Amino acid sequence: LFGVAMLAFNFAGEYYALMGETPLGELPSVQSMFTKLGGEQEFVADGGFAAWGAFLYQQSYRIGAASFPYALTQWPGPLREPSADARTLALAAAGWLAVGSCFIGLLFVRRERILLWTLALSGLCWTLLVRNEVSHPLHDHQAIYYVGIPLTLAALLLLAAERRGWPRLVFPLAAGLALALFTLSAWQMMSTDVDERLIQRREAAFSDLANIRRIVQEKNVLVAHSAADGSSLYGSHAALRFFLSGSRARHADDDLSLPPHTDFVLIPHRRDEASPLITPENRMIFLYGETAPADVKRSWLNSVAASGEPAARSAYDLYLMDGALVYLKENCAPADVERRFFLHVVPEQTSDLPAWRKRHGFDNLDFPFEWWDASVGDVCAARVPLPSYPIVGLRTGQFVRGEGATWEESIRPPP
Repeated sequence: LFGVAMLAFNFAGEYYALMGETPLGELPSVQSMFTKLGGEQEFVADGGFAAWGAFLYQQSYRIGAASFPYALTQWPGPLREPSADARTLALAAAGWLAVGSCFIGLLFVRRERILLWTLALSGLCWTLLVRNEVSHPLHDHQAIYYVGIPLTLAALLLLAAERRGWPRLVFPLAAGLALALFTLSAWQMMSTDVDERLIQRREAAFSDLANIRRIVQEKNVLVAHSAADGSSLYGSHAALRFFLSGSRARHADDDLSLPPHTDFVLIPHRRDEASPLITPENRMIFLYGETAPADVKRSWLNSVAASGEPAARSAYDLYLMDGALVYLKENCAPADVERRFFLHVVPEQTSDLPAWRKRHGFDNLDFPFEWWDASVGDVCAARVPLPSYPIVGLRTGQFVRGEGATWEESIRPPP
């Protein structure tokens, strides 16, 4: 009942945030539910759901990480693909141990039986409805569904200790131990796994959007990239709707035609100094006066083509400019953008990499084309911002899962 109430509240919030102009069946959360339940064959055929074996392996890994403190297990990080690494296998085995111990213990409990069974089972019920692709890095937050299992396991241990006649000592000691482990885990995680680059990018994006929000209240805004493109917010495209909720925001059509009565155009990259730029102080997301986004994009594409010889030529011409790697291809066909792109960045110093990438020696910035799409007409273009640390090598191309790379190029950036 609580879950149903939360869903209803979320649907209502989305409906009013979108000014009541979106039918209930087309709300983002409703569409997401249909997708995850297999209602869209295209999504399923594209490998959207993991095979059951891989899915259960990943979930056991997450339960192990949730059940045993980070300070004790030194969690290797999100499991993005099945692995036979010893630490990963140990944590997956610990997950099965936690699940088994939890539910065996529940068979013998008498106090608070319904409460503990509900706590342990509720997360499992939810996670079966969101069986995402096992390698999808954006859905490791599914671990929150399993918090009921370690909580139930801890409650059972406390009840067993209390039954032995130690109630005055057990609960204060347990509270002190939990606080100490939480403090140690939080300190270790924040000192090793914080991606400073991601924090800085999001802070800059949110600061830009806050500036834009003050200007566009109750105005008509055309967003010149697709609703699915999270590039401007680095994975947080939902925030775009939040900051623009007080305006009448629309996303550009495929042909980038300008709807009537448009007051402003929002573009995720600074494209043309000659355009009527309203927010020159912004760093990542810019607001322009009324101008067709196709014209701004064409101007930017012309500046790329006029910048000189590309750093490499293959299926795409590759340019290094303004701290980004630009992919450019004329007479582009649908097949040219359907395959996923890989981009491996080799730093000058391994210490610049996030903690979970240090052992690999390079950063993995793989992406689908729509994340960085800047195409116009039959010219396909994508602009991928590169990390700010010194780079000694880039390797990029496209690949088909299970078959390998369809093309590949290596680039050595100039000093």
